[in-house]
Amino acid sequence: MNLTVSTEFTRAIAQVHAATENKKADTPILTHLLIAADAATQTVTVSGTNRSISVRRTLPAEVTESGSRAIPGEKLCQITRALPGDEKTVLQQSNDDQLALTCLRSQFRLKTLAPDEFPEFPTVSSEDWLTIPATALADIVRKTTFATSKEGTRPELQGISLKSTAKALVAAATNGHRLAVTKYAHTNGHLFVDVLIPSKALEAACRFGLEGSGDLRVGFTEKRQHMILMHNDFVVAALLTDAHFPDYQHIIPTDSQHTITVGRETLKAALRGLVPLVGTLKHVRCSVNTATPALELVTQDGDFGEGRIEMDAVLEGGADPFFVSPTYLLDFLDKTGTEQVRFHLNGTLDPIRVESIGDPDYTYIVMPMRGN
Repeated sequence: MNLTVSTEFTRAIAQVHAATENKKADTPILTHLLIAADAATQTVTVSGTNRSISVRRTLPAEVTESGSRAIPGEKLCQITRALPGDEKTVLQQSNDDQLALTCLRSQFRLKTLAPDEFPEFPTVSSEDWLTIPATALADIVRKTTFATSKEGTRPELQGISLKSTAKALVAAATNGHRLAVTKYAHTNGHLFVDVLIPSKALEAACRFGLEGSGDLRVGFTEKRQHMILMHNDFVVAALLTDAHFPDYQHIIPTDSQHTITVGRETLKAALRGLVPLVGTLKHVRCSVNTATPALELVTQDGDFGEGRIEMDAVLEGGADPFFVSPTYLLDFLDKTGTEQVRFHLNGTLDPIRVESIGDPDYTYIVMPMRGN
């Protein structure tokens, strides 16, 4: 193997390694990246896997001799990052197990492993694909992954439910105390899907520029064990979660007795100001003043004091005070871009639907907390 790469190779190494790094790898090969050079296509492919997520990125390169080797990922990242940022690097594999890297007057040699030890990359066995704009999946990720559980032993709460029919792709995420659901309408939905994908896989795909233009292709391996995402020069394969996502439709309120409409930025600023005084109770008390009309937020910490902020609001009905996590509200407010949000309320302990006014395909449910 003999090839010359540009500085984009350094970026690709860092991206693939970050997405697939496994500090508890049960075999040395999982700490390596597979570098494959192809003289026929004048490309180099960087692949990594931790078995749950596999990532592959293909770049142009000057290849004089085809070949492939598995190289320690962390070492390769550290070395390429230290090389001059605007200079090309030559990678040359000799007859032994070492790869030489040369950039100007810098020279390195790394021990490598045979490519046949590297796990096989999952592939789609048919042309059964769903094609959507890459920006659509980026939007889905932004609006849902924050609602997943970041710890615990329930895999169904750490993934994103994806369901696709002939007309729409619906994504949902929950940690048991809140729920985010978003929908993307499409017209090419010949692929019917009902899967649970780890949120980390979708977040990894976003690191490869899903916010950019172009289409994203979504496919599945023959037995629906992996989901494959293809966009421009990268491929992400995610091992699907073998768990049942909660049936969430019944907890979404279909109507409401009371509503409170407020400015999104005003509410964000108020919550951020109160968070330092939330204390061990971890909630804010929300009550309405029908005379003003206004929404009042109050929080109290026995050690530091209390905070009270009032803001203009449009009220329908006379909602009783309710208690809610300010962090859960801020997470949602940071992800939606509309000017106003509306709380849909029933009983003080019933699920609260927070509507992003102007974005009817986005639903957020937060469970109220007990307070006094």
